[in-house]
Amino acid sequence: MAGHRTAKMEGFGCLSSMRFAELDTYLRTETEAERWHKENPGVISNFYGGLPFVMEEGKKIYIFDFTDYFLLDDLLVIKETRYTELYPHFHKYMELNYTYSGKCTYSINGETTELREGDILLLQKNVIHSALYKGENDIVINIAFKDELFSIDFLNSLSEKEPMYDFVVNSFFRMRRHDNYIVIRNRGNELLNAAVESIALHYFSARKLNYKTVIDGYFRILFHHLVNATNEQMSDGLKKENDDVIYYVLNYISTHFQNGRLEEIAGELGYNYNYLSNLIKEKTGKTFSGLKLEHQLNTAYKLITETDLPISEICLRCGITNQTYFYRKFSEYFHMLPTKLRSG
Repeated sequence: MAGHRTAKMEGFGCLSSMRFAELDTYLRTETEAERWHKENPGVISNFYGGLPFVMEEGKKIYIFDFTDYFLLDDLLVIKETRYTELYPHFHKYMELNYTYSGKCTYSINGETTELREGDILLLQKNVIHSALYKGENDIVINIAFKDELFSIDFLNSLSEKEPMYDFVVNSFFRMRRHDNYIVIRNRGNELLNAAVESIALHYFSARKLNYKTVIDGYFRILFHHLVNATNEQMSDGLKKENDDVIYYVLNYISTHFQNGRLEEIAGELGYNYNYLSNLIKEKTGKTFSGLKLEHQLNTAYKLITETDLPISEICLRCGITNQTYFYRKFSEYFHMLPTKLRSG
């Protein structure tokens, strides 16, 4: 596995492959706490006994406060302990959880999400979360960020139109509760992997005189890669959402072609009428009424060729009450009159 992780980093030039191999070895080496949990499965460690906590709905919610660590560093990097669960808690600082290897299942404010290798979970301050048991190959790097890192200068480097800007600002001012965490599904973004792993490598290695400058640089690089990854993910998500909406619209037309209305489907989906109308035109090249008319005419064609129903009855069954309009549109679409189709 170490060779696999190392090979992925070659070519970045920031650090040699040997150095990332050192990180892999460090992360996979069992700590004293991990050995204890292997010998005492299911037992809560003494670590939690010394932590402050609050009670919510009869359960202990532990408080992780890294203030003392931040007297020396602007960020804190931890390898989360394997062979145990992570009990419900919250941090007083913004944090990032990076699944270096394997997987990890988190519960965040009652919602469960599974992260696999490369995935990132960003949490604002004071967000209650926990994690299920992590096995030998389930390695998670946790990075907590000192408030001072998010300076005005740093915020000015982000666009106010980007989701990451809102996320960072909301972490400090709590403007919207529903923005309290972001999951980034990272599949093949090696630059983002390199940014996280470079921070971890420098943090765990012997400190050089320019350590703070290097870490600050990687911090900024990391967040700009997070900005790009978040924007791309939202774009992909919006595309899928739009595709699902069009499928819904087409399915709606197939069952409501007699009297279906765009206003009705917009209300069902919770979309603005004009937005939905433009989205349909953009995705299909046709208007809602045009798609509905096509379905009406194709249904009419089927009824004309397969039944003996009068044309007037077929018009009504297709939801068209004006026979003159029906004849004109049928002729334009099929290049023949309904009567010609039936007699021919």
